[in-house]
Amino acid sequence: MSTSRRTSSGRIPAGTDTAGLAAFYACVIQGMSTQSRDGAGPAELRRIAALAMAAYPPATAT
Repeated sequence: MSTSRRTSSGRIPAGTDTAGLAAFYACVIQGMSTQSRDGAGPAELRRIAALAMAAYPPATAT
């Protein structure tokens, strides 16, 4: 589903900087890849993922 469809369906609040959000998560994924390569274990990577998901804007509709 495209970000514009997620916004119009209420999964992402209107006015969200979707390009910035996408860039943020791309950075998180790249950072997690680096952390994994450098020895971070599954628990550490899950902790990072949980923190990143906490930054995701709440849905406005269900």
